[in-house]
Amino acid sequence: MTKVIFKINGVQYEADGKYSPDVSLNEYIRTVADLRGTKAMCHEGGCGACVVSVRAASPPTNEVKTFAVNSCLVSVLSCHGWEVTTVEGIGNRTTGYHEVQSRLAKFNGTQCGYCTPGWVMNMYSLYTAKNKNLTAEEVENSFASNMCRCTGYRPIADAFKSFASDADDYLKNKLIDLEDMAVFKCCGVKCKENCKHNKKLTQKVNGKYHKEDWCVIENSKNDILILKGANYNWFKLFKLCDVFKTIAQCDDYKLIAGNTGQGVYHITEYPKYVIDIFSVSELKGHILDVNLILGAGMPLTEMMEVFQKLSTENENFAYLKELYDHLDLVAHIPVRNIGTIGGNLYLKHLNNEFPSDLFLLFETVGGMITIAEESNKFCKITLSEFLKYDMKRKVILNVMLPPLSSTSKIKTYKIMPRSQNAHAILNAGVLFKFKQNLNVIEKATIVYGGVSPDFVHANKTEEVLVNQDPFTDETLQIALKSLQEEIDPVEAPPEPSTKYRKLLALALFYKAVLSLCPEGNINANYRSGGSAIKRHTSKGTQTYDTDEAIWPLNKPVPKLEALVQCSGEATFANDLSSQTNEVYGAFVTADVIPGSVLAGFDCTEALKIPGVTAFYTAKDIPGKNNFTPTNISIVRSEEEILCDHEVKFYGQPVAIIVANREKIANRAAKLVKVKYESTPSKKPLLTVKSVLSSPEKSNRVSNDQVVEPTDVGHDTKKVISDELDFGTQYHYYMEPQTCVTVPTENGLDVYSSTQWLDLTSVAVAQCLNVPVNSVNVIVRRVGGAYGGKITRSAQIACASALVSHLHGKPCRFILSVEENMRIIGKRASTYCKFEAGVNDNGEIQYLNITYYQDNGCSNNETISPMTVLHFPNCYNSKRWRIEASSAITDTPSATWCRAPASTEGIAVTEYVMERIAHALGKDPIAVRLANMSKEDNPIPDLIEQLKKDSDFDTRLEDVKLFNTNNRWRKRALKLMPMTYDLFYFGPFNCLITIYHGDGTVAITHGCTEMGQGINTKTAQVCAYALGIPLEKVSIMPSSSFTSPNCMPTGGSIGSECIAYACLKACEILMDRLKPIREELGNPSWEDLVQEAYKRQVYLHASYMFTKDAPVQNYDIYGVIALEVEVDILTGNHDVLRVDLLEDTGRSLNPEIDVGQIEGAFIMGLGYWTSEKTVYDDKTGKLLTDRTWTYKPPGIKDIPADFRIYFRRNSTNIHGVLQSKASGEPAFCLAAVITHALREAVRAARLDAGCDDTWIEIGFPCTTENIFLAVEHKLEHFKWKMQLQKHIKIAAGCTGAAIFGILFGWVIFPVILKSQLKKEMALSKKTDIRQMWEKIPFALDFKVYLFNYTNPEEVHKGALPIVKEIGPYYFEEWKEKVEIQDQDDTDTINYRKLDAFYFKKELSGPGLTGEEVITLPHPFLMGIVNIVNRDKPAMLNMVGKAINGIFDNPPNVFVQVAALDILFRGIIINCARTEFAPKAVCTGMKKEAAERLIFEPNNQYRFSFFGMRNATVDKHVITVKRGMKNVMDVGKVVAIDGKMEQETWSGKCNEFEGTDGTVFPPFLTEFDRLESFSGDLCRTFRPWYQRKSSYKGIKTNRYIANIGDFANDPELQCLCDEPGNCPPKGLMDLTKCMGVAMYASLPHFYDSDPEVLNNIKGLSPDVNEHEIAIDFEPITGTPMVAKQRVQFSMLLFKTDKIELCKDLPNVIAPLFWIEEGLSLNKTFVNMLKHQLFIPKRVVGVVRWLLVSGGITGVLACLLFHFKDHIIRFAVKPDSANVTKITPENGDVEQKIFSTSAGKMLPKIE
Repeated sequence: MTKVIFKINGVQYEADGKYSPDVSLNEYIRTVADLRGTKAMCHEGGCGACVVSVRAASPPTNEVKTFAVNSCLVSVLSCHGWEVTTVEGIGNRTTGYHEVQSRLAKFNGTQCGYCTPGWVMNMYSLYTAKNKNLTAEEVENSFASNMCRCTGYRPIADAFKSFASDADDYLKNKLIDLEDMAVFKCCGVKCKENCKHNKKLTQKVNGKYHKEDWCVIENSKNDILILKGANYNWFKLFKLCDVFKTIAQCDDYKLIAGNTGQGVYHITEYPKYVIDIFSVSELKGHILDVNLILGAGMPLTEMMEVFQKLSTENENFAYLKELYDHLDLVAHIPVRNIGTIGGNLYLKHLNNEFPSDLFLLFETVGGMITIAEESNKFCKITLSEFLKYDMKRKVILNVMLPPLSSTSKIKTYKIMPRSQNAHAILNAGVLFKFKQNLNVIEKATIVYGGVSPDFVHANKTEEVLVNQDPFTDETLQIALKSLQEEIDPVEAPPEPSTKYRKLLALALFYKAVLSLCPEGNINANYRSGGSAIKRHTSKGTQTYDTDEAIWPLNKPVPKLEALVQCSGEATFANDLSSQTNEVYGAFVTADVIPGSVLAGFDCTEALKIPGVTAFYTAKDIPGKNNFTPTNISIVRSEEEILCDHEVKFYGQPVAIIVANREKIANRAAKLVKVKYESTPSKKPLLTVKSVLSSPEKSNRVSNDQVVEPTDVGHDTKKVISDELDFGTQYHYYMEPQTCVTVPTENGLDVYSSTQWLDLTSVAVAQCLNVPVNSVNVIVRRVGGAYGGKITRSAQIACASALVSHLHGKPCRFILSVEENMRIIGKRASTYCKFEAGVNDNGEIQYLNITYYQDNGCSNNETISPMTVLHFPNCYNSKRWRIEASSAITDTPSATWCRAPASTEGIAVTEYVMERIAHALGKDPIAVRLANMSKEDNPIPDLIEQLKKDSDFDTRLEDVKLFNTNNRWRKRALKLMPMTYDLFYFGPFNCLITIYHGDGTVAITHGCTEMGQGINTKTAQVCAYALGIPLEKVSIMPSSSFTSPNCMPTGGSIGSECIAYACLKACEILMDRLKPIREELGNPSWEDLVQEAYKRQVYLHASYMFTKDAPVQNYDIYGVIALEVEVDILTGNHDVLRVDLLEDTGRSLNPEIDVGQIEGAFIMGLGYWTSEKTVYDDKTGKLLTDRTWTYKPPGIKDIPADFRIYFRRNSTNIHGVLQSKASGEPAFCLAAVITHALREAVRAARLDAGCDDTWIEIGFPCTTENIFLAVEHKLEHFKWKMQLQKHIKIAAGCTGAAIFGILFGWVIFPVILKSQLKKEMALSKKTDIRQMWEKIPFALDFKVYLFNYTNPEEVHKGALPIVKEIGPYYFEEWKEKVEIQDQDDTDTINYRKLDAFYFKKELSGPGLTGEEVITLPHPFLMGIVNIVNRDKPAMLNMVGKAINGIFDNPPNVFVQVAALDILFRGIIINCARTEFAPKAVCTGMKKEAAERLIFEPNNQYRFSFFGMRNATVDKHVITVKRGMKNVMDVGKVVAIDGKMEQETWSGKCNEFEGTDGTVFPPFLTEFDRLESFSGDLCRTFRPWYQRKSSYKGIKTNRYIANIGDFANDPELQCLCDEPGNCPPKGLMDLTKCMGVAMYASLPHFYDSDPEVLNNIKGLSPDVNEHEIAIDFEPITGTPMVAKQRVQFSMLLFKTDKIELCKDLPNVIAPLFWIEEGLSLNKTFVNMLKHQLFIPKRVVGVVRWLLVSGGITGVLACLLFHFKDHIIRFAVKPDSANVTKITPENGDVEQKIFSTSAGKMLPKIE
């Protein structure tokens, strides 16, 4: 018997005729091979959960390739000769884990874990196929196939990009940190004897399969393969002649290749004959003669490779690069790997409405298609002809693409609702063939997809353009008007509106000609409009504190389950192994208008299908037909499991069909005919607005709460009113609603994907009329939930339990993605009206808010009373009146969805603030601050912190500049605050068991692990409380037996509540163990437990968290800044950067909380942008019910730069272990994108000359809504700004002023420059010289000391923990003495004299200088380090000397008053007679004389600055005066008469730059400052950063750093040896100062991260720790300078000195200084009034000369804007205060994005 033969993970499998064509590879892997790691969700290639890797021969060459496929799209019968690898096959706990798996786990790239195997296998396939040679951009571009709702994608992208050859240093360093942090091991059981984990597991895995060179295709004769089943025949063919022989015998047949088209148009039933032509050799490969001939069977991936290669090799096919870039947006890699050219085109042939990008591209370039009518009879036709061609018994043979000369220019576009993996809203191709050497069109081709099924070419416009120059405004307008007339889109719900698609088509033509236009023909500001927004790579940073002292609590470890999730070993509800005689259930739904009444069922056709075993209705339910028992708290209404009478919503379940396969059950369910007694004629009420305007309003609307104001303002100057309509959102959990029920001797085991154990168990028991104790609900983990599985999962559990109860067999009940979206309720939509009265500052005097929220068809999970609590946000709400109502609609009962109520409440309030700011023309931040709550509100400080961290103000200016320079691209930067009110509920329990055998601990609890990391956090708390390693703790599944009566996991509080219960249970256990511990005296944990066991101590404890626990509700604070860029011509946008600051308290696990924040924010972005739900307003049917039509964000929709900051030094006295929740608040912050998008659209409208009115962008802010908000007009589409008559007059006036400009800006500056040269030299006659000799004001000299808080632990080897103390403020007076001028060399000799005066009042709060500081003894450690460096053999003697000199110190630390160590000095006692101390002191006196103050009795004093204070420096410095060449002014030429140093090697000994107190004038931003630092023996070269200003004088900002000696060739001469350089950012000062110290920037800013990581308590900050100079370039004057340097020492570890034997050997900071200069008013005025007087005179003269021209220009401008001025002058007063009553107002009747138009017909 013929069989399909293939391998899965090296094991050979066979499939024969018993497997029908609808058995997918995914179903086979999961149910036959019983490998449950590979998942499924959408079954249409849209989610990526099912991705596996395939190694197979590719015809015609039979080259063996590795590639990823969607196993849900591939029939198992198509797998002949394949080697399939699943996630279990590349690594597991037995063989060890693959590096892709372990890397993703370490980067915390898995949360719920359901999607993770698909990500892993896609990366594995890519990694293997590319032979590990990948770029970061290539990696990030390869995951359009995979969706993830949990993580926000960033950690996944980081994990996989760390494999890239060009991975950035941040990822490489992070990987090293994560390797150290991970608590799991990647080795397997078999690694015990011979570990191969570090020997390229890929080779090992592949070798297991490939050593046999196993390949069925290679070893066979490619004979016809025929499988005969009961109802079909399957043919696997290899030759074209066999194809025609076969189809000649068949009437009802289907040709398939990749069969990926079923992801677009589902195949409900296969015909009798299925013919697989994927391996037909004549359809493969490509030929290049005159044309490029592509075989129709060529996969799209292979075609793209051909395009990429030929576009660079053959200039006639250079246009293929444009096609390649477009194809990169088609589907995704696993689909393109097997989807073929012919398959895509045939899909277009069968369904003309399908927006095929291949068809569009080929038609644009004039491609032809070859049809094989017989094996030797071919026909060539155009692609347009192909659409109507009769393809019966014909095969697409190939596609021919012509060469195009350089006179042909092409541009194509694909506009999608998100960045990748979405079909086109509209696609377009434009090809202009120009006449030789002319901009005149010889032939034009304009092709569109997505307009209508019949529209291909814009024929009339193509004709109009012939013999025209397209790059003129006249031609452009003619073409646009022609397009406007001939493009007539048809309604095609749920696709965007015809209005959008028509105007978009025009915009794309304009976009194309902008792109193709030669330079010079176009305004430069318009050029960027020609390109499409495309993301390349993203990056992210995460900034948080972690306290090692309390680890494993607060330790940023990955999830404990991460590895098993990455290997597919983690089990979900449907991963229970196949059970004997198991069955599958599926809902029969009432696909009818709500309000219809059931009459009965006809299931005759369904029961005829082999494998269908039963049909049940509500009458078969033995107990209550209700899955929401009202005897459970928070449940308000009963809801039917199966509808028994009146249908509540379209798609409501009414019956259950049972079969032996999931697909059979689903197919049979659709064949059941539901009969109805009656159906209503009215339209369903699907939204709140429709309810408010209906006669049923009084029965459907309930007023839930009213909050009255307690105050009112009396300064109302403006009244603002508006309304908002927020839509719904599907949870998009990756694991569908699932339940598996298994009969047991006690009743039922219910494996449910639920967030609520208790509800599920009670609902099932009441449904079956059995005791609750006979129902055991078990949950290991849930594959995402977000609130959608709190109550809704009980309906599926009841249905599955009913089948098992009545059938007596295990039952699996899994909703398809369509059923999930139609049956399960979504986020409650919100309709709101408000009216606000404000004063001139924007402060609210009164605010009336009335809102309604959509409950769906029941009152369960009503959120309107909760929303009231979140409206205030961070503002003073005493003057607010809030009225909350809810409404019943004809939709599924609404559910809680991540951040319910808070999202809506905060979004409305922030909208109000933006609305007020716009109405008053004020800064929105200022308006927010004016209304901010003043009591205990950290938000203002957090706003300032985030503005500083995000460089907000500077970037805001950059945005304005960008918008000025770009007409069709606009950016916006917006900031938004949040106060999230968190409240606790309960109960939740936790059980802990200690095992005496080895002291390990097991925990189970009453919450559901669904990706939020609750298990990991609980384990960390347990390990912390018991004082044991985290590795000893494991978490067991939750069940209703171990955790009865618990509340649902939700509201972000689960982790905290379980942590609290865990902590209390641990305390119980520790109390029991305490007597034994005290008796044994600090025993090991294992010994303690064993002894407790012997004494029969109960080593099990439980505790239940309740609302009575001593924790309080608290607020979570956050601020976000988001920058977005919008393509104004399409409505697409790109989030450029997000800076998100959230208050997490003391995080239980920072990495997990980062993941929660990022995931919540990205889900929020989806809600506000791409996730639009559309209903049929006539029937109530949900039209966006699958991955083809519903688009959450993908990996390229996240911010390009995503920065997360935890609030610094945060805590939470009200929460559990000082932590705060993180799962939901960040979702609320995502609303900021709506404000940014609106601001970007506003900028575009202002460019177009529109009034600055408030812009309404419908929610969500889809591409359509953004685009339409711009209100484009054809006249806006042009090449250049056309000058009207009065503008031309203005131009003439401007020309009249040219002479004045030349005179004022050219001639006078030459004179001015000459004068300044004289003034800036160090001549004795100049003021500059006097200032240079003695600075007439004090410099700021600030010192910050590092106090060591754990000296004893450091002494024992721990890493230091430091706390910065400071600043200690000193006035520093600088002067130069012993000055001598050398006229012959134009130089000056001088010595330095510095004096310091301590200013207690200017120092840090409370600092007196007498504070006792603990730090490493600088003199002691200095001796050790110097001796080790120069004379290591003397270390033993030094050890003895230290004991004598320092009186046997207990460690290397000293406790000393701050002023003592800084200036007064600490005693070094050399009054010793012993040999060792005496010898060292003698050497010290000789070598360190310059740094010590000698006192009587052989005692010395040492301080950091004492010897420098008020003492003339011994060195004579020689500098240039600049009288001969002003550019040499201040340049150091010698020290002590020596022309160069003798400190370093080579060039580094040269004196370069000035002495730092004067600089040459006329430096530009391209010149680097140079100054020589005698203290550090080197030259510094600050570089230009940006423009700045100081007290009205324009300056340039320069910055500097220490440098990276190892990698900067210019600095390597500062190293001891070329190969022995200090770490990045550090400079070894030993040679310079004679002291073994290191210089760096403070807090090791911009230094090697390893150095920073060795010291705890440092917080490097660019603003606080960078060297910066504001430099006036004309005069060469530093106006403001912040010179910052830190000094550190090595805590040298050596066995030769007792004190040093256990030191950690790290570079430890001692102190840092900031020497600050801010020129005083006197000097600033001198610059203004003396040096700038000539410049000011010039200014007066030039303005006098141009004033006449300006007057003319102003007159013309007044004329130009006269209409706007008149409208503004007569604008009616808007300050009439009226009470809002939305329920009585006019409510639009039509509220849907879809029209009533019919669906597109299917062309047969």
